[in-house]
Amino acid sequence: MKRLDEKGFVFLDEASRPYHVRMWEGQPWLFYWHPNKEWVSLRTLSQMDVWIFAATRLPDEQAALYFPDAEKDRLIAREKVGP
Repeated sequence: MKRLDEKGFVFLDEASRPYHVRMWEGQPWLFYWHPNKEWVSLRTLSQMDVWIFAATRLPDEQAALYFPDAEKDRLIAREKVGP
């Protein structure tokens, strides 16, 4: 299995919603695809989460659909809530 990097990978959940797993600020993060066609941070991930999600990763050609302009890959960080 490849080491997780800043490019990461995309997978679909059971409802066919896309998620992006990638390294961000030195930690593995989960992002969801917002209707505004941008990735929004959801939460940090454990190594076990990464392994589980990687088992259902999309091929790079299909994942490319969620990066229409790779030069302007937009990530929106949600404000952290709680302690």
